[in-house]
This record gives sequence, C-alpha cells and structure tokens, in this order.
Amino acid sequence: NLIVWKSNNMYHLKQKRVYCPECYSKYINEKGYYSRSLLLMDFGLVDCKIKRYKCKHCGKDFSADISSIVKPNFTVSNEVMNIVEEYYSIDFTSVRKIREFFEKVHGINISHQEIQDILVDYHIHFNPNIKEYSGYYAFDALWIKIKDISDKYVFLLALVDVCHDTI
Repeated sequence: NLIVWKSNNMYHLKQKRVYCPECYSKYINEKGYYSRSLLLMDFGLVDCKIKRYKCKHCGKDFSADISSIVKPNFTVSNEVMNIVEEYYSIDFTSVRKIREFFEKVHGINISHQEIQDILVDYHIHFNPNIKEYSGYYAFDALWIKIKDISDKYVFLLALVDVCHDTI
C-alpha cells in the first residue's frame, strides 16, 4: 500500500489508499511531509520524507503507515532486523561479528547498540500470562542521574526470569 520514489537523494513515502485510522473516513487532506532516517537493507542509512495527512471528518493528524518497512520508533528496517536475528540464531554469533558481516558483505554500517537492541527485543518479551515465576533470575542494574528532578541519581533494575524468558 506504499508508493516510494527517490527525488534529490531523498526517498518519499506515501500511501496509495488512505483512510483515517480513527474514524475510517476516506476524506483526507495531504499535509506535507516529515523527515526520518531509516536503515534499509539494500541502501544503508537513507533520509526519507513520509507523507502526513489530516482527516476532514474527525480532524485527526496521521502519517503514512510504514509498518511494513519498519517497526514504530525504530530506525532499522524489518528486513535488517530479520537478518540480524537469523545470524544470531544460527550459531549465537557475537554482536561484533554481526556488525562486521553487515559492513563487509552488505556495505551497511550498523552500530553495536542497534544490533544489541534488536537481539534483546528478539529474546526478552514481557509475558503477563505467567502465574508463577521460576525463581531463576538474571538482572541488569543502572544508575541514572535525573537533572530535571533535583539532580538525584535513580537506580534502575531490570529483572528477567530466565526459565520463562520474560521481564
């Protein structure tokens, strides 16, 4: 449902069939673009302009649905994420080796942190249906200084049930 074209070294994305996600109206006005960088498999990091819309019926502002290319709030495309997960699942390849592979084979520069975020998202999911936890836990701790709240440090602890693979 996406139309993609390149103009002035910028990719433009807009929907073929547009309807309001709030009221499902087909009466839509186009309202410009917003810019976003995406890491695509065949092109690397590219600048994109994504079409914005406004519903004439309910007044809701929304943008073109690009969920087929990239998850919300992610820069890395779904295709790149799938390949990272595939490399890791084959023989538990290290983050550094996955990064080197992308650079040498595909010519894509992806950071260690992006790969690590993909793998954490791939392995650890919150599961609210668990009635009783196993008692086998792994944890990660972090001290963060919050400047807006009187410059105090806050201790964050992420606890993971390793048997149920959930936070």
